[in-house]
Formats: sequence, structure tokens, C-alpha cells
Amino acid sequence: MIHILPYMEHTIHTTKSPQEIHDIMQSVTFSKRAWVTRPPGEFIGTIEQYDFKIMRIINYRNSFMPVIKGAIKKGEGAYVVALKMQLHPLTYIFLIIWFGLAGFIFLIAVLYLITSEPMDVRMILGAGGFIAWGQILSRWGFFFQAKKDIKKLEELLSAETPAVF
Repeated sequence: MIHILPYMEHTIHTTKSPQEIHDIMQSVTFSKRAWVTRPPGEFIGTIEQYDFKIMRIINYRNSFMPVIKGAIKKGEGAYVVALKMQLHPLTYIFLIIWFGLAGFIFLIAVLYLITSEPMDVRMILGAGGFIAWGQILSRWGFFFQAKKDIKKLEELLSAETPAVF
């Protein structure tokens, strides 16, 4: 299924127990409740016994950073960490407004073109360009970071001994 806004699901198979997974995630995740300029660790978020909600810590701004929701489940012969990655809710709201306005202008321009005499097509191209630019920017920013997040989480949860940071 193709999503209008960036979204990704991924699973990581691991031989680690839920407690080991919890401990590893807890060791590399900084709690949101504390206030520090540069938090220690790889991620920021909350870790529960069988699930977590985190974001990777970066040294630059990216509004399209994936929010990772993970759930630890029993799989065949091993445990599975099911990941769902999506945009931050405020970014969703911004993109819905962006695409809504651009789509509305595009629709008006197309209807005007159909019902009246030929006109300048710059309005259609401009609205279509806004839609295309929003898709390219949000998807590139999201999937670029999501691939890094998946690689880091697979590294942490697949290794026999957790790396020391």
C-alpha cells in the first residue's frame, strides 16, 4: 500500500530475551523528562517493558525524523521487534495543510481550465510543483533517516554483546 505521507514498518529478529532488549534500549535511550542541552545516548524517548517510542538524536534539524514505535513480540524460535516509523504529529499537521492548500488550488485551476477559455497554465504547474516538492522533501528526509535508524537498531539488537557508547 502506498501512503500519501511517509510511513515505514520493519521487523528485527533477535535471539535476545525481552529483558535483554529492554536493557539495551534503556542503555542507549535518554528520557524526555530530563533537561540537558545535548542528551547522552543514541535515542530520546520512553522505554516500557515490551514496547518503546523513540527518536534518534542528531546534531542538526530535520523535521522529517521518524518517530519509532517498537513492540517486542514472540516469534518462531526467537523474539521479533516490530517497528513502525512515522512522522511527528506536528509535521503531519503541517504536511496535511500544505498538501490540502496545494491540492485545492490545483483543483480550482483544473476546473477553471475545463469550464472556461484557455488560460495560462502557470497556476496548475505551480500547485503541482508544490505538491511534488512537498512529497520529495518529506520522503527524502524521512526515508534517509529511517534507513539509518533501522541499521542502528539492527546493530544493537542483533549483536551478541551490546556495543559500549
